[in-house]
Amino acid sequence: MLLQERHRRLFLALLMTVLVAAAWSASQLRFSADFDEFVVADDRQLAFYEQAKQQFAPGDPQMVIGIATDGNIFNQTFLEQLLQFEQQLMTLEGVVFANSIASLRNPVRGTFRVKEEPFIHVNSPEKYLADTTLLFQYPDVHPKFVSPDRSAVCVFVRLKQVLPPDFPDQIKHLTESAGLGEAYYYGLSIAEDGYQSTLQKEVITLSLIALTAILLVLWFAFRAYQLLVISFLFLLVVNVLNLGVLQLMGASLNVLTVTVPAVVGIVSMSDVFHVYTRFREEDLHIPFADKISRTYRDLKQSLILTSVTTAVGFLSLIFTEITPFTHFGLATASGILIAYVLTIYLLPLLLKWGASSGRDLRWQMPERLYAKISRHAKPIMAIAVVLSVFSIYFGSQVPLNTYLYDDLEIGRASCRERV
Repeated sequence: MLLQERHRRLFLALLMTVLVAAAWSASQLRFSADFDEFVVADDRQLAFYEQAKQQFAPGDPQMVIGIATDGNIFNQTFLEQLLQFEQQLMTLEGVVFANSIASLRNPVRGTFRVKEEPFIHVNSPEKYLADTTLLFQYPDVHPKFVSPDRSAVCVFVRLKQVLPPDFPDQIKHLTESAGLGEAYYYGLSIAEDGYQSTLQKEVITLSLIALTAILLVLWFAFRAYQLLVISFLFLLVVNVLNLGVLQLMGASLNVLTVTVPAVVGIVSMSDVFHVYTRFREEDLHIPFADKISRTYRDLKQSLILTSVTTAVGFLSLIFTEITPFTHFGLATASGILIAYVLTIYLLPLLLKWGASSGRDLRWQMPERLYAKISRHAKPIMAIAVVLSVFSIYFGSQVPLNTYLYDDLEIGRASCRERV
């Protein structure tokens, strides 16, 4: 039995070894911004799209850097810095060409040939008035390169087909070090980088929200800090192992699989709750091994049925033809089964630690709450029915939105107003 000293140490050593390997595997997880994964591979429209891409050569990728200032951009210091910034951009590995009003040229027909004159003579401030008057006569130039209030400019950057992995960071670092003003970015490479950054934040945010909600509910129900520590350690081990499995199956973290840690954490806590609730019903004066034995003897069937049926429900997603849904189903099901195994082998050791800490792990939920619920059962049921009807109605009114980058607020509104 694992409660014996020798077996317990062997199990914990094995668990720590697996946990370290899983943590390393989880650290290799990548964040994916490839939305083609959400389309069925043999979809007719996707096949037509791929055929069209092969027939028409794709153009060079581009990006736009909007720079907003607090004053008039038509001053020599700013324009010289802007021109220097363009030259620095073109030294980056992924940049083919950069262009702004500081380098923009106007083709002028001469007597014998067409020559190019700069729209803005950067080194001749006395010509700025005439230059700006001429520039604003070209409706396809001034709203594209200069804002109407002359406080912001756009720098257009043509990129190579293949960019360095850290290209977005290079662009942002160079723009910030130039000190021209507040910068805004537009382009697929920047959007993908922002999307991946958002996913990384969502993994942490969702996990923290789920963990906090679970611990608050447990504290309200039991008022035992040992249970909070036990639950935290249990969830930590489950999710580290599960993320390691997620990486081993070749999956990535996308807009769907990013929710796996939170979902697994919430679902797996039902096992801890059942075991702990049954465990606290035993007599405090009998040996711990006997209490654990009785607890698992009574819960053995319910635990395995709950875990298996829930896991099978998520495993049904493997029959879809969309890869992220398959990975989500496999990852969630594996997390639930991992939680079941740890409930059998790890949770007794955690409960033994809690029982030996000197505090009573008894039920602390106020009985007055149950009495109030029993006395007001009919009003509560009526309110639940009304809320369900309203939820069904308003839920059916939710519009379909397929704009995948809609939540990436990279200065979009401000950029529209100023640039």
